[in-house]
Amino acid sequence: MSERYLSELTAKLRALYKKERNISTFRGLFLLTTLWAFLLILGFVFSLIFAATSWARVLFAIGLAGSTYVTAWFIVLPAIRKPSPTSLAKKAESGFPELEDRLISAIELAPYVRDPQGFSAQLVAAGIDEAY
Repeated sequence: MSERYLSELTAKLRALYKKERNISTFRGLFLLTTLWAFLLILGFVFSLIFAATSWARVLFAIGLAGSTYVTAWFIVLPAIRKPSPTSLAKKAESGFPELEDRLISAIELAPYVRDPQGFSAQLVAAGIDEAY
């Protein structure tokens, strides 16, 4: 029974990971679009006030650096970096404090379901069942 609960819990944590990755990607795209729009407006205003000389190069460099940073931090890194099940459980428990570390305990007891290795099999099953 606890193996079924454990597989359901890990499936829900995977869904949480996908949701967090999508949110981060959309946040990055929004910031990137906002940065580009701000730089276009700033460039237009500067072109009305000043003659296009060195400020255009500086504005382009700032835009390129900012775009690279936003793309790397909010789009590329979340796609590459996979959080551990424990960190996902902590994130889920931060939203639901009534879990009181039960989810983290169940995730940490998961390797001992089939082979308790010094743990009581009933204790492992009870810890996972309680989290579910």
